[in-house]
Amino acid sequence: MGFLDLFKRKESVSNTSVNNLNKDIPFCITVQDIFPLVTGKDIVIVGTIASGSVSEGDTVTLKRQDGTSRSVRVGVIELNGNLRVKKASAGTRVGIMLNEITKSEICAGDILAK
Repeated sequence: MGFLDLFKRKESVSNTSVNNLNKDIPFCITVQDIFPLVTGKDIVIVGTIASGSVSEGDTVTLKRQDGTSRSVRVGVIELNGNLRVKKASAGTRVGIMLNEITKSEICAGDILAK
């Protein structure tokens, strides 16, 4: 294998993103941090999407560490704390606003999934 072959292989691997590798797997994110909003009935969770994708308006399942679960609605999705997007995919660190849930109902380590 010559230098040119190695270079082509490197380019091929570099063009394969995490988003492409995990696009067919259902959405999953582990909650790393939680911020309550002023309203008291919505929160923002922060984490890195492990697989799949999520869009504004989606309904996802909150799986608590105590074994309980409930449905929650995705509001706003933000990248880097200020770039609002309609959809985010695997490998992306995001802030996700969840509607109609309080900080006491969720904790770091809980999982959001489809």
